[in-house]
Amino acid sequence: MMMLRMRTGRSASANRSRIRLFTVVVVVGLVGVAGCSSAGAPSTPAPSPAPSAAAPSAPLAAYHSPDGYSISPPDGWVLHPTDGQNGVSVVFAAPGLDTAARKPFVDNLNVVVTTTADSLDTLVAQTKQQYPSVLTNYKVVTDQPTVVNGHSAHLLGGTYDDESAGPLQNVQLILAYAGKEYTVTFTSAAASFDGFHDPIQASLSTFTLG
Repeated sequence: MMMLRMRTGRSASANRSRIRLFTVVVVVGLVGVAGCSSAGAPSTPAPSPAPSAAAPSAPLAAYHSPDGYSISPPDGWVLHPTDGQNGVSVVFAAPGLDTAARKPFVDNLNVVVTTTADSLDTLVAQTKQQYPSVLTNYKVVTDQPTVVNGHSAHLLGGTYDDESAGPLQNVQLILAYAGKEYTVTFTSAAASFDGFHDPIQASLSTFTLG
């Protein structure tokens, strides 16, 4: 069982692109879903617009991705499939805006899948090295190896400041398997983060490859 304690062959340029995309996903893409906008976000392309269907009436028990994994999001969260651009496989959004954010923000869980020849340790080291240069005032608050459903993984989380939404906090589950990197990222306003401990721990624990 994965225990999550939350206070919480790729080039450097490719890693930076993934980091910039992550910022766009949480600041622009999902705020757009809520019918709002966010100024000053990076110019990296965001995922495709979310479908217009209403939120599911029952919790989504499990999402089985053609990218080779399955995961169960928190109850009541809305599934937003993407076109896979820049490796973004799926986005799950909370059903409402996070009122603790300085401007409209939707707490979210997303999965990015990319090819890699690097080991898990190398991927984690690269991420920790590069985040401070692309996320303002980034500070690591979660940094621990773990095992999820029989696979070695790593939990990496931090706090940082967003120009529009204000202080944010995230936690990422990072896995490397069969030439692919799987990164599952949860992000919320920093003030709301601890309140998501149980549902996010439960969701990350369901991540399964194959």
